Amino acid sequence: MVHTVLATAANEHDSACTSQLLHGEETVVYGDTGYTGVSERPEIKNQHGRVEWKIALRHSVLTRMKDGPDKDAVVQAEHEKASVRAKVERQFHIGGNLFGFRKVRYRGLAKNHSLLYMLFFSANLVLYSRQAMVQQGS
Repeated sequence: MVHTVLATAANEHDSACTSQLLHGEETVVYGDTGYTGVSERPEIKNQHGRVEWKIALRHSVLTRMKDGPDKDAVVQAEHEKASVRAKVERQFHIGGNLFGFRKVRYRGLAKNHSLLYMLFFSANLVLYSRQAMVQQGS
């Protein structure tokens, strides 16, 4: 389930508002390659210093590694990170494909932020109803 939704201007990078997305009780945070170096940001160090960051490696780092057991271990670790992130991406998939939210339609962050809240709320309802149907079938 998504616990925080934040809409920002297009010229603001996702990693710039990471501290606003965390509620303080996290022990582990997973992120894609866009969040590389976020653990070194001053606001993150001050407020969320005990968080373990599992950020995906850039593809170029993996391609430069020599084949062997070390690379195989890193690829396996990256696969595990990606499998955790994929569970979160499901809400984005539902919002984009099922509800057709593929691009911003409204002018103004407040309108887009409201729409995102409704989309993720609806996506969570869809996932919950699917889970309930699976449990009824068993």
